[in-house]
Amino acid sequence: MIHQPNYDETEFNNLHERLLNQRINAFFCVVANTPLLQSQIARDMSEHFEPGKVQIIDFFNMENSFVFSSLSLISYLKEDTKILFLVNFQLAGGDLSDEKFLQALNLSRDALAELSCVLVFMMPMYFRTMIARKAPDFNSFFQHRSDFIALDSDKSITPEMEKLPHGYSETKKELLGYYQDRYNDLKNHEAKQAFEVILKILELNKDVRVLHFAELNYFYNEFKKLLPIFQSEMEDFAFSIANVFEGRGDFVNALEWYFKCLAIEERVYGKEHLNTARTYSNIAGVFFAQSNCGRALEYFGYALTVREELLGKEHLDTAHTYDNMAIIFCEQNDYGKALEYHRRALAVREKFLGKEHPSTADTYNNMAIVFQTQGDYDKALEYHSYALAVREKLLGKEHPSTAITYNNMAIVFQTQGDYDKALEYHSYALAVREKLLGKEHPSTARTYHNMAMLFQTQGDYDKALGLFLKASKIWTATLKEKHPNTRSAYIRLKNLYCKLNPVSTEIDFEKWFKEQLNAWQ
Repeated sequence: MIHQPNYDETEFNNLHERLLNQRINAFFCVVANTPLLQSQIARDMSEHFEPGKVQIIDFFNMENSFVFSSLSLISYLKEDTKILFLVNFQLAGGDLSDEKFLQALNLSRDALAELSCVLVFMMPMYFRTMIARKAPDFNSFFQHRSDFIALDSDKSITPEMEKLPHGYSETKKELLGYYQDRYNDLKNHEAKQAFEVILKILELNKDVRVLHFAELNYFYNEFKKLLPIFQSEMEDFAFSIANVFEGRGDFVNALEWYFKCLAIEERVYGKEHLNTARTYSNIAGVFFAQSNCGRALEYFGYALTVREELLGKEHLDTAHTYDNMAIIFCEQNDYGKALEYHRRALAVREKFLGKEHPSTADTYNNMAIVFQTQGDYDKALEYHSYALAVREKLLGKEHPSTAITYNNMAIVFQTQGDYDKALEYHSYALAVREKLLGKEHPSTARTYHNMAMLFQTQGDYDKALGLFLKASKIWTATLKEKHPNTRSAYIRLKNLYCKLNPVSTEIDFEKWFKEQLNAWQ
C-alpha cells in the first residue's frame, strides 16, 4: 500500500491567499514532485473556495489525442469556474511530439490568457525546467510559482521495498514507493533502478536536493561505465545538476556540470546539434553571471552558429541568442553591435510574434536601455514607451514586468531633470511592487532606493534619508550585508546622515543604524 504524502501547510496557505486575492487573470505554476501530491493539493485547495468555483482537470485522465490550447480547454471549462487547476500537467500523448507540444505552448499562451479564469498549472520539477528552456515565451507568463515537497508523515515501507539492494537510503525507498509500478519490471537492473531514483530526487525541493549531491556525483561516475543506451539520460542528468548549482548561485560547479553535459552531447550528437547549442547557451549564461563577458560571448557565438545553420536566421531561438549577445555587447560598451543584434532579434519577433507580444516588448526594453546608456534619452523614452504599451495591454498595469518599465522610464526622466515625471513613474512602480511583492521585497526596496536618490537630488533630505533607510533595512535582511545593493544603500545612507548631522561621528551613525534595524526587526 502506497501512503498518501503530506505537504507544507505554509506553502499551501500562501498559494490559497494569492489565488483568493487575484483580481486579474494570471498563470500560476505549482511544482509538486509526485502525482499523488499534485492531486491532493488540488483537492484540498478546492475545498477552501466557494463550491462550484474551482475546477480540476487531471491530464492523466485526458485522451491521447488531447492537444493543448485554449480551444481544447474551453470544451472542458464549466461556466462558473473561477480557478482552474491543471493537475499532472505533462507532455501530450498521441502523435504530438515533445518539440511540437512545447511550440504549441508558446503559440497558445496569449489565447489562454483570454480565458475567464485563473489557470494553475501543476507539474513536476523536470517539466518546469523543460518549459523554461524550450517554451520560454509560455514560461515567462507565470506570475507566481510555488514549490511543494512531500513531508515524511508516514515512514511505512511496503514489504517489496524491503527487498531492495543493501545501501538504499530511506529517502530513496520512499521515492520508489511512490513509483512502485514503474519498477516492477526492472528485476535485477539495479543500475537503472538507481538512475531512476536519482532522477526523482532531482525533482524534490532544492534544499533536499542539496543533501544528495555526494550521492548524485557517485552515481554519475558509475553511469559513465554503462552502455551507450544511457547516454541521453546521462546528458539530462548532468544538465539537471548544473541547473541546481546555477539556481543556487554556485557558478563554478554549474560550469563543471554543464561542461560534463556538453562532453556527452558533443560525443553523441556532435557540435552542430540543437541540444549542444542549448548547452552552449547555458554555459554562456553562467559566464555572463560571473561577469566574464568574453567567454559568454564566445559560447553564445557557438550557439548562434548552430541555430543559424539548423534553424535559420528567422527563428525565435536564433532571435533569443541575438538578444543575449546584444546585452553582452552593451556591457562591453559596444553600443553599435548591441543595437545591431537587438534589431536582428526585433525583426524576427515582430515578424513571427507581432509587435504586441511580451518577447517583442522585451527587445524594445533592451534597446531602450542601450539608447539610455548612450545618452540618447529621447530614443530611450520612445522604446520604453513601446514596451510599456505592450505590457500594459497584455499583462495589465499591475504586473511586475510593467513595473520594471515604469522604473526604467522614471530613471530616464530623472536623468533629464524632469523630476515631476520621474516621481510619477517611480510611484507607479512602487504601487505595483508593494501590492504584488509586498513592502519588504528586494525589488520594492529598489524603488525606495531610486526615489531616495530623486529626493536627495531635489534637496528633500529628510524624505531621502527615510527611503534610503527602508531600502537598507530590506536589503540587509534579504540580500545580506555583503551584497552590492546593501552596500550601496548603506553608504548613501551614511553619507546623508552625516550631512544632516555634521557633528556626528561614524560611531554615532553605527549606533543609530543598529537601533533602526533592531526596531524594524
